[in-house]
Amino acid sequence: MNTPSKNPTFPSLRILPVDRLVPHEKCDELRTLSLIERLKAEKILRNPPIVAPMQDAQGNYVVLDGANRTRAFQTMDIPHILVQVVWPGEPGLNLKTWNQVALGATHDELLAQFGDIPGLMVKLDGGKRLLSDSVDGRSVIQIHLPTGEVYTVFAPTSDLQCRVEILNIIMDRIGKCARMDRTHLDSIDSLTNMYSDLAGLLVFPRFKNEEIIQLASARQMIPAGITRFIISPRALRVNYRLSELSSEKSLVEKDEALKSWLHVRVTRKGVRSYDETTVLFDE
Repeated sequence: MNTPSKNPTFPSLRILPVDRLVPHEKCDELRTLSLIERLKAEKILRNPPIVAPMQDAQGNYVVLDGANRTRAFQTMDIPHILVQVVWPGEPGLNLKTWNQVALGATHDELLAQFGDIPGLMVKLDGGKRLLSDSVDGRSVIQIHLPTGEVYTVFAPTSDLQCRVEILNIIMDRIGKCARMDRTHLDSIDSLTNMYSDLAGLLVFPRFKNEEIIQLASARQMIPAGITRFIISPRALRVNYRLSELSSEKSLVEKDEALKSWLHVRVTRKGVRSYDETTVLFDE
């Protein structure tokens, strides 16, 4: 289980020490607390976090999806966690970007959150989107207002870590004056009838897989709810017992137990893969 799965249609599942997982994005503390209560009640891990090897001397893994689950395990002092391992460059791994809807603030309040940050340049745009842009430019964020104005914020440098630091400052400020909701929509016109208190649509430049690993290696996290990793195949509804992960068994013993558990699930036809797009109603 230390190398990419020989079966590209079956996810690579492993048990890893929680302290070897490095998040690339900030956690949502409220969601983490709610998740802890759910884990305690259900006593299972439904969906394993998605991780990728950082290939550093410590053998760490960057958490691509599942920052809140990882934080919950750390808070609960569970030493090991079941994960799905993917490798950068795999054809089944794609990185997209969420947009975010800002709610409950005035337009002026929204624009005021980055007005006094030194070195920033704010440009009133003619509607150009940043969705196809890489994060290797100077663009940090784009704000679309319901009135039709589009403001693009540029950092004073193209340095990746500098721009992510500025993005964190901006999103921390916006989070104090507005509620946030993720969306895949990139047109504010599509949102005006969905939200009565719409303040604006926040659009972010796209990151690359290697940039996420670079930031994680520097222990610099991006704001929550921006990166959207699409993984195929994706392991869901694994429902692995927390008692197995929290036991005093060694990591080797737990990994062997996982192999046996997987063998039983597969041979008893307890694993099913769907080729078609699947919509879940029990999240």
